Amino acid sequence: MRIKSIYILSIVTLLLAAFTGPAFAAPARLTSSASLSTSTSTVSASITPQPGDDKLIRDVVFMNFAKSRLLVSATRPVQVQAVLTGNLPDACHVLRVAIGPTSTTRSINISVYSLFKAGSACAAVLQPFSVTVPLGSFSSGTYSVFVNGTLLGTFSAGGTITSLG
Repeated sequence: MRIKSIYILSIVTLLLAAFTGPAFAAPARLTSSASLSTSTSTVSASITPQPGDDKLIRDVVFMNFAKSRLLVSATRPVQVQAVLTGNLPDACHVLRVAIGPTSTTRSINISVYSLFKAGSACAAVLQPFSVTVPLGSFSSGTYSVFVNGTLLGTFSAGGTITSLG
């Protein structure tokens, strides 16, 4: 049964890759501070790493970089959020998002992954997700934001967005 699930998941993954286009990040978009909702100002506790996660099996998510983006406020200091969109492998998987510390090279690394309980049986149906993750306030400099090692976009604390492509 496990091999059949892996086979089906592989086919679904290939189909998604074929129809979602290249895995390049969408250009980051400048958004006014008025549209940055206060309801998304904190990461939901349900998607941050939790006690007991080490007892679950870590797995992948299928990121949709064409629909994921950065939201950058026009305020000082600049407030930045990442809108992350994709699919979990099935309904038994739970989403986790971990933000690493900003590096000395001004890189922000976001790890997006799923967890599931060993032996759980679920239909191999992709479960879409879209979460808004606050990255913090920035007063100066240009930063690059990476999700699972892929460049999502760059922003400048001066309010200028550097587009990809």
